[in-house]
Amino acid sequence: MITREEYNKALDIVEEYQRQIFNPTNKEKRILIDDFMQENKYEMSVRLFNSLKKNSSFTYLDEISSMKPFLTLRDVGKKTWWEFSDLLHSKGYETKK
Repeated sequence: MITREEYNKALDIVEEYQRQIFNPTNKEKRILIDDFMQENKYEMSVRLFNSLKKNSSFTYLDEISSMKPFLTLRDVGKKTWWEFSDLLHSKGYETKK
């Protein structure tokens, strides 16, 4: 037999799941790199824009939100990473270390 405590615990889990599905925050959404580029093309350097445009390895923004995978892109360096990181932070996204 299921106790009231077990029932309430299961209900809490279901409510948390529904909250995540229907009300995602910025960091829970998967954003396409192309969409991010179009929304922010006037706020980034030509070098950053072209590096993201030439990218063929990554599709979503969260895949390059840490320095190591970002630096695998062609024609980028630490300055470009810092620009990208600052742009992400200004838009409310988080970067990983």
